[in-house]
This record gives sequence, structure tokens and C-alpha cells, in this order.
Amino acid sequence: MYCCRGKNKKNELGQSLIEVLLAMVIFVVGVATIASLFLNTYLVSIRSLEKTQGEFLAREGIEAMRSIRDHEFANLTDGVYGIELTEGKWQKKDNPDITDDKFQRTIEIGGTDSIKTITSTVSWESVTGAESIFFSEHLTDWRTAIEEEI
Repeated sequence: MYCCRGKNKKNELGQSLIEVLLAMVIFVVGVATIASLFLNTYLVSIRSLEKTQGEFLAREGIEAMRSIRDHEFANLTDGVYGIELTEGKWQKKDNPDITDDKFQRTIEIGGTDSIKTITSTVSWESVTGAESIFFSEHLTDWRTAIEEEI
């Protein structure tokens, strides 16, 4: 019986070592999974915030062109522009405008003398790569349309 008890102790020590190693593997896998989940959640929230900001800036570009149209439709000349707010009025400028050193907005104007197609595009470098969003709308000289009806 003496020899059998010795073998059991060796088996118990080997079994304990395997249990410790298994517990460590389970712990490491759990921590890695949780870390990956937090990192993924962080990246998704950053990307979502950037997309929301990009959408806002693109919509703001369309609204700025509406404001310019409302003051003088003839100011909507074909080309690619940026915009800036000067003394409470939107103005076109020759270069794209950059917001927060990250978002670049361009406004493209094209069309006929009475209907202009406005495309506001915002581009930025996201944590996941290059991103862009655009909105497009047709604007008319509403004052001329009202005068024609009268």
C-alpha cells in the first residue's frame, strides 16, 4: 500500500498543476474578451460621434446655400466652394472649409439658371479609415417662381 499512496500524491500534484493552468487560461481568455468588448464599444462610439458631426456639417452646408439663395439667387454660381459665416451671413469661399482640424466640407453647385443642384460633402479620417457623407438638394429661385404666378 505504501507504493500506491506515493503515486496518488504525484497524480494529485500533477492534477493540481493542470487545474491551475486551466484556471489561468480561462482567466486570460475572459480578460481578453472583456478588453476586446470595451475596445470595440469605444471604437463604435467614436465612429458614431464622428458620423453625427459629419452629417451635421453636411446639412449645415445645404442650409448655408439656402441662406445664400434667399439673399440673392445669382450668387449660386457653378463650382466647388467652402463656406464661412461672416457677420451673421453665410458666404462662399474658394477653398473647402475645415472644422476641428478634422472635417473637410466642400459645396458643389451646378445646374441651370433657374434650378441649382447643391451637393454638400464632408470628409474626415476616422479611427477605422477614411469616411465621407454627402447631402444633395435642388434649389430654385423662389422669388421668380412667385412673380411668374402673379
